[in-house]
Amino acid sequence: MRPIIGMTGTTATTFDQGITRLLPTQEVGYRTYVHAVVTSGGAPFFIPLVREQSVIERLITKLDGLLLTGGADINPLYFHSEPHPNLGLIDQEKDELELRITKLALEADIPILGICRGIQVLNVANGGTLYQDIFSEIPTAPLLKHRQQAPMTTLTHSMKIEPGTHLHEMLQQTAILVNSHHHQAVKDVAPDFRITARATDGIIEGIELPSRKFVVGVQWHPEGSFQEDTYAQRLFQAFIQAATAS
Repeated sequence: MRPIIGMTGTTATTFDQGITRLLPTQEVGYRTYVHAVVTSGGAPFFIPLVREQSVIERLITKLDGLLLTGGADINPLYFHSEPHPNLGLIDQEKDELELRITKLALEADIPILGICRGIQVLNVANGGTLYQDIFSEIPTAPLLKHRQQAPMTTLTHSMKIEPGTHLHEMLQQTAILVNSHHHQAVKDVAPDFRITARATDGIIEGIELPSRKFVVGVQWHPEGSFQEDTYAQRLFQAFIQAATAS
């Protein structure tokens, strides 16, 4: 039987008289996530952006796995920082839901895969911090182009994987190529988490929680390269297998 994979929704953006606005929706550009989950053996379920704690607690009991998806920047107040001038759009409803449901999933030892913003949510929910804008906050380091203009199916930079980590065990490689589309990144890693991968410029590309059966965060977009990328396929397959066994 296919495990139920809860996928967090997001908001759409629209431009009205020069002002960027957020529009609630549950399936904006998420076909690649759905395809990766279904192809890997899971049954995707979109989690609505609700605030009622009783609803969130009920939803978590129905999930075999939690997929934290990409989206807007995280409100820096959640990691005790003031907003940087280069902070982008924030999505308060998504922030509130994801931070709460992540903590509940961890308590229940439900497998979690966090992608792009998802790795950042994992980190912040557990006491870590973020760079709000890597390009201006790390001025002394020559950074790679982490906001690629190529399609997400294209792998644009390399990263190194730490041996002995769950990520290394899944991918069976110490270096792979990945895609990239972000300007925020993990800064101080949350207690009990460990770094699993870095880009060649030092930016953290992966973290995991060794004390849980599957709590993995990646900064790249494996759902975007899934169709042709063996390592993206292995990551999703391992996630679905963990959810099946939960």
